[in-house]
Amino acid sequence: EVYEPQVEEHEEIMYSTLNTIHQGMRMVVSEGSVKSIFDGCPVSVAGKTGTAEESSKRGPHALFIGFAPYESPEVALAVTVPFGYSSSHAAEIAREVLDYYYGAISLEQILAQGASDTSGITIND
Repeated sequence: EVYEPQVEEHEEIMYSTLNTIHQGMRMVVSEGSVKSIFDGCPVSVAGKTGTAEESSKRGPHALFIGFAPYESPEVALAVTVPFGYSSSHAAEIAREVLDYYYGAISLEQILAQGASDTSGITIND
């Protein structure tokens, strides 16, 4: 059986507002907190970082949402690393996904990199 999408709600957003949001997301990646992670990326990316604290006894969840290419989006992604401490960890995963998607790195290269050194992190589960 084929299910067709149905619009539940519709919000009007001014183009200038949406454009401002997109420009801000581009600045996060091109000038902001994750600039060094996305330097040299095969396409221009726009994104937003964040963390969400669930418990004071564990590290916060790491978040990154984004889209690429900035000028004409064809990919949207959301990365969440539970108890990942820093949004940069989620951004690093997003970068590798985009590198893989756009052919800048192979799956074998990603797997050969191994896990990052986490020796300074204590997880109290």
